[in-house]
Amino acid sequence: MNKISKFTMFFLLFSIFLYCQKESQPVQSFQVNIQIQLPDGVKTFTEKATNQQTLYDVMKNLQEKNQIQMEVQGSGDLILLVSLNQIKNESSGKNKKNWLYAVNGKLAEVGIAQYKINENLKVDWCYLSWEEKEKCGIVPESLKYELNEGEKK
Repeated sequence: MNKISKFTMFFLLFSIFLYCQKESQPVQSFQVNIQIQLPDGVKTFTEKATNQQTLYDVMKNLQEKNQIQMEVQGSGDLILLVSLNQIKNESSGKNKKNWLYAVNGKLAEVGIAQYKINENLKVDWCYLSWEEKEKCGIVPESLKYELNEGEKK
């Protein structure tokens, strides 16, 4: 075997080893408390989840139990919640209301299909304009920007 083939074989075996290590993490269970702020009050749910699930998986479980109604667009990590309990996002724009969520008091920086469950969580769903985002949770630096009228993000 030449040097390139040996390196390629080593890299492949090392990658497989790392993948197996990642997949062999023990399954841990957590509790996820979800509060949905609706015009007619707050709905609260408690759901069990594992470290192999995402927030989307938890929300999907609630929907399968007929506890919430949820519409999403996209697939994989790019799933976007567009409607919750028949209240739809109003699209982008400074004063348009959309569903935002905060985890443990901090506004989320990723979509629900990317948010991995790795601890007990308190999730707040808020239907607000971008200008009102502080009402949902602490805003991380990466989300501290303002929308100009008509600007899409």
